[in-house]
Amino acid sequence: MRSDPIKITAFVFIHKILEFCKMTPDPADWTFEKQKDNPSRLIRIKQLDILINIFLPNINDDLPIKSKIENLIKGEFILTNNIENYKKLFLTMDETIDKSKYSFRKMNDWTLDDLQSNYENLIKFKKLTMNLLEFNDGIMEISYPYLFSVILTENIATKISLKSIDNLLATVIDPQKRTLTKAFLVKNYEYPLEDVYDIDLDNW
Repeated sequence: MRSDPIKITAFVFIHKILEFCKMTPDPADWTFEKQKDNPSRLIRIKQLDILINIFLPNINDDLPIKSKIENLIKGEFILTNNIENYKKLFLTMDETIDKSKYSFRKMNDWTLDDLQSNYENLIKFKKLTMNLLEFNDGIMEISYPYLFSVILTENIATKISLKSIDNLLATVIDPQKRTLTKAFLVKNYEYPLEDVYDIDLDNW
């Protein structure tokens, strides 16, 4: 059974954002008021509000949570960050291009706009790929005649790796690569103590 991570990194943070967006596809519902009667989503949106303030302090804390989530998904926070934070990341991106099959010559230095565009595209790709990786997650029981398609799709899904994308996204969000414990967040930021997956089971 899944459990809520007790160590929070930028990678965990991204997963929480995209999981909430998948559970709540309409941005109009990304408010505390709209989720007040849904314990699973309410806890998640409270978690996100705190984590956004910690990992992305350049996003205005006075903005509604909907705007904060949209900012993160679009990568708008990048445009107000210090470009010096990304010098090592730009070198990694150069190396990836140099090793690729494409023979492009670099003409200009990286800009924050360049990084934001790459980030937004990778977020879109990760959202699509997560749907593939979780394609069979809702299956609790299955009978023999329906097993064949599950086997084929699982065989393909297990070959998909998002490690390089996850590393880039996490580095963009948190170049310091911090790890925060849930206990620390509960004590210092009023982070929800509940395990979201336990709540999911209770509200199935």
